[in-house]
Amino acid sequence: MIQSTRAIAFIVIQITVLVILLTVQLPLRLLLASDPPRPPVKDNPDSEPAGTRSSCGTNELTTSLPFTPLLPGTTSNFSAKTVSQHPTFWFYIPYQNQDIQSGNFSLYNLDQKKTIYRTDFKLPEIPGFVSITLPQDNIPLNINTRYRWTIILNCSSPNPQTSEGGFVTHKGIIERVALSPDLEKQLQTANLSERLDLYIKNNLWYDATADLVEIRRFSTDWLNLLKALKLQELEQQPISGSVLLLEN
Repeated sequence: MIQSTRAIAFIVIQITVLVILLTVQLPLRLLLASDPPRPPVKDNPDSEPAGTRSSCGTNELTTSLPFTPLLPGTTSNFSAKTVSQHPTFWFYIPYQNQDIQSGNFSLYNLDQKKTIYRTDFKLPEIPGFVSITLPQDNIPLNINTRYRWTIILNCSSPNPQTSEGGFVTHKGIIERVALSPDLEKQLQTANLSERLDLYIKNNLWYDATADLVEIRRFSTDWLNLLKALKLQELEQQPISGSVLLLEN
């Protein structure tokens, strides 16, 4: 009699455990069924040039605008073309040179998967529009080839919010294209305003900003360029000139 009672009790315990397990697992299975696994995110940094911004000193200009390339678009899409073998890259940098310990600029061939240019630099003394030019003795850009450029500014002092060393960076795409005979003919007879308009219409933004110092001398052309870039708030900011290259 005692053994029979124990057997019945054991069966009851097993049934109770089974019911509990089913009660727990069923909602979990329903939850998993309603939220299937997401496909892995493809790592393709070349498709979306981007920029990041952190605190780098306290001397930003009164425009309160961030460090930005002189290209149309947003921080997720800085991409344009050029006809130049050795183009010039222009950036608006609102930092004092003492706030930036050093900078680095590199150019990467997306087809050949290799870096064709890299340099370290210091900023000019005055914040403003700053340029970096691919040297004439460097490998030229190939026609119908896309390159990814990267610029990094390393902060001199720690971020006051995190007490860690900060940096600011931007990435973008430049593609060299062939100059068509028709466009070449138009450029040969064009004045500054007409040349600027032709470059913009053909998405040759790196060429449009190449003669920035000359364009700045003419207020109408200068403002038209900044409006096309949606950067007209920078109209009064100075041109600082080229970065100061450091020996690698």
